[in-house]
Amino acid sequence: MKTATSQKVKNIRTKDNKEKIKQSDLHKALSYANNMLKTVRQPFLLLYPGLKIYTANESFYKTFKVQPKKAEGKLIYKLNKGQWEIPLLKKLLEKILSKKTMFRDFEVEHFFKSTGHKKMLFNARRMDIPGSDEPIIMLAIEDVNSNTTKDHVNETIEQLANISKQKNELASHLQDVREEERATMAREIHDELGQQLTAVKMDMSWLYKKINSADQNIKEKVKSTITLIDDTINTVRRIATELRPSILDDLGLVYAIEWHVGEFEKRADIKVEYNTNCNDLEIPSKLSIAFFRILQESFTNIARHANATNVQVSLMMEERMLTLSIEDNGSGFDADKKQKNESFGLMGIKERTLMIGGEYLVKSKPGSGTKVLVTVPLIA
Repeated sequence: MKTATSQKVKNIRTKDNKEKIKQSDLHKALSYANNMLKTVRQPFLLLYPGLKIYTANESFYKTFKVQPKKAEGKLIYKLNKGQWEIPLLKKLLEKILSKKTMFRDFEVEHFFKSTGHKKMLFNARRMDIPGSDEPIIMLAIEDVNSNTTKDHVNETIEQLANISKQKNELASHLQDVREEERATMAREIHDELGQQLTAVKMDMSWLYKKINSADQNIKEKVKSTITLIDDTINTVRRIATELRPSILDDLGLVYAIEWHVGEFEKRADIKVEYNTNCNDLEIPSKLSIAFFRILQESFTNIARHANATNVQVSLMMEERMLTLSIEDNGSGFDADKKQKNESFGLMGIKERTLMIGGEYLVKSKPGSGTKVLVTVPLIA
């Protein structure tokens, strides 16, 4: 019995490997964008944060006489021994990263030692990739002296923007599928495996009462087996609840958070204060699931890393904006550095927030605790 149950639990846990799914989504998105570059006729680049070149198309390499191995992974303004040092262009690109802006038809006249004087139009926009904490910049260059048209440049920008939209939609669909699978697995575990274990416990209890053996060891063995079955039933219930708590579907987000807060306090021995003004608010299922998963991820991070003694959780509705706030008094961290290192916890929060059309903010400093804010418009 112990071996069979352990194998079932092991199989359940191996089905939900979200980190591999995120990495796969990221690889597919970058590969898809890279393949699109091959169809673009004018010079075109993809830039990482920090303005490092991820890749460029053949037109860029030919037009500016650059070798791919000397460009990819290099800062754009350090390219060709500093020939691309264009201060205003650099400033505009950095602004795109920080403020999610874009620019069109930024005209530059510049002298390149390798190709001579050029008059160019730059078009750029930011593209967020599902599963990645770092966006990339799409940068198109129109050589005004060539036959490349401005309309074609703008068309290419829009095509790649559509790629970003499609990838977001795909990531959202995959997340919905995972949640449906979790709900189905939770029901099957609770109903089938739970009922079978209960039946085994009843049989063992009957057997214990019927034993008339003078050998006390036999009775003790049966008794310990019943205890083991009880522990296994509790484990099955816990796994089913973690996969998809039934209270979330039955009573909604407000009460699901209240229940999870109580469970977290018992497990982590951390005091949690919970406030809400949403008791009578009907919150859509998809939004409820996303907020609940964000709360779970935040609690996991707090228990593992924060060394906190107090956590404040609030779910508030103001001016049709639903806001979830989780703040702890723990050790904190350098938020900028953490995001650059692609923390899976923060990536998960960001990914779920983007999928429901919201905004997220993580505030933290070493020694000053951490605050996570997720805000989503609630459309009537």
